[in-house]
Amino acid sequence: MRTITEQRGPAWTDYVIAVVTECPYAAARDLQEMDGAIAILRSYKRLLDESIARFPFPKRVLADCHHGWPDSYATIREQGRSASLRTTKRSRGA
Repeated sequence: MRTITEQRGPAWTDYVIAVVTECPYAAARDLQEMDGAIAILRSYKRLLDESIARFPFPKRVLADCHHGWPDSYATIREQGRSASLRTTKRSRGA
């Protein structure tokens, strides 16, 4: 997050920190400013990762997409085609 804030500047940084930390979760844990925002976002990521791990269906988790969106889009399209083929075979009784 620190890298992004350096790129986007103080106005964006102040806005994001306020949005993330001005909530009951942050207040109950005394999470404030940049360190508080980072702590909240890390907790949120852990929660999402745990939730995703519980779902039994095929999934694709994309990370660092900003370094390679064309490859990420290709992966998404391929997974979509594979899922479509599996669904078609099941509906035909194959």
